[in-house]
Amino acid sequence: MTILRIIRRLLGRPINKINNLEMNKILCFLLIVFLGAATAIALWTFILTFKIGAEIYKLNSYIAWSLLGNTIVFIGSMLLIKYYYSRSYRLTFFTGIVAILATFGYASAETTSN
Repeated sequence: MTILRIIRRLLGRPINKINNLEMNKILCFLLIVFLGAATAIALWTFILTFKIGAEIYKLNSYIAWSLLGNTIVFIGSMLLIKYYYSRSYRLTFFTGIVAILATFGYASAETTSN
């Protein structure tokens, strides 16, 4: 099922007509897509860093690439947290919230220190 079909299915009927099972299928599909994209971006960044070295951080396109990667990771993390919440994995849900807050707190501290 493509993303366009999912959007059409969601927009084609009222929100109260979407049952919980169908929402979990859509959530799982989007979760797999975003986490797969995050893994691919991380792997590609690793390969480029290995080939180019520390010079990669001086490239003009690195900021845009990093912003794209972080945005995809953030969306994937939010979908994962939503999945944990919908499946009633409370401990994992709260641990994920703490991990996300710590990650973004560290990232904001790093940006302000440079």
